[in-house]
Amino acid sequence: MILFKKIDLLIQALCTFFCVWIAVKGSDLGLLFYPLVGGWQVISTSVHAGFRSHYYVHKHRRLYHWFLFLGVLLLATLLLGSIIAGFIMLIAGPIMAAWYFYICCREFSLLTFKKAVHLKR
Repeated sequence: MILFKKIDLLIQALCTFFCVWIAVKGSDLGLLFYPLVGGWQVISTSVHAGFRSHYYVHKHRRLYHWFLFLGVLLLATLLLGSIIAGFIMLIAGPIMAAWYFYICCREFSLLTFKKAVHLKR
């Protein structure tokens, strides 16, 4: 799971950097941030849900799952034509992405710490 965590964090960081870089350059392609980073994080969340017993779960992960569920519901209302849901998603998307990145970083550091403690015995 440590290898997956490393790859996961690297892909999240690269996707975020790429999308922010494009947005700073003034291109409308910066809006790729939402489906690119969000899509990867949903895939990552699904993999983490499937392999829950192979890593140390950060206390915020369950709360994140509830907010992700609410985000999917908001996305459904956005597809039905709700402008308010669209504005909420524009603000909530980067916050959720940063929060998930934080959760993954904390879980990775906990995994590496537990591995190091195990080796010291």
